[in-house]
Amino acid sequence: EKVDKKDSLFKLDSVLVNILVRRTEWRLALGTLDNMLGYVEDAVKAWLKSGEDGDALIKAVVVELYSRQGKILLQAGCLPAAATVFERAHNAYQTMSPEMDTGDTVASLRGNDLILVKNVPTQILLNEGLLHFAHIDYDLAEQKFRKAVEFQRVLQRRGGECDSRECLMHDGLLDVEGNLIVPCLNNLALCALYTCRLREAIDTIETLIRENPSKYLTDTVAFNLCTLYELGSDNETSEKNKRVLQSIAKRFTLHDIGMENFRLNQ
Repeated sequence: EKVDKKDSLFKLDSVLVNILVRRTEWRLALGTLDNMLGYVEDAVKAWLKSGEDGDALIKAVVVELYSRQGKILLQAGCLPAAATVFERAHNAYQTMSPEMDTGDTVASLRGNDLILVKNVPTQILLNEGLLHFAHIDYDLAEQKFRKAVEFQRVLQRRGGECDSRECLMHDGLLDVEGNLIVPCLNNLALCALYTCRLREAIDTIETLIRENPSKYLTDTVAFNLCTLYELGSDNETSEKNKRVLQSIAKRFTLHDIGMENFRLNQ
């Protein structure tokens, strides 16, 4: 395999992993991620076409791949294995430059590649929070998720995230979630729910949507919020709230949110 084709192969493997995860083919997904970890360096070199900021991107991709493995293992109920993999992600993070989040050392990166590098500290906190949550330690999990939210807010204030237009213009080696504020706050809401603070869980997600519906109202967020409505109110009130949320999605032409995500009775 020529090095200059490794980036294309890497992208295909990434798509394959997503398909396997959706089909709950855990072993195959983990095996594909292992394979990707074996040629990350070649893939990044082929993608960048130069050595500029290659080290930063390589380490960020390694953190992302280990993080994806850890999440799969958590879904499969393999907590000790997930902890081991998350530790590998943390070790890779510790080898990155402390100035990585200032932008000075990743000046040539754009779009999703830049987001991937910038999001590494937040991703590490998310990993730790998810592990605590899986161990039913909701207080510690909440602490990690809150700190992750703070990291993302700092990035926003610094202008360390690109908008959707720039991300479309500058493709990345890996597809990324972009701003991790959504999973951070989603997980915070779950912590509130599991510690009997249902109203706080609803407020957390509603506040996020009010901040920027186009950016933060996703299919997952809609489904989770509608589930919380069902848990927190009678059928009539729940249906009313769901239809308000649906109208917001229509108002902002969010066509990727299917009807099933609003959990409507009719």
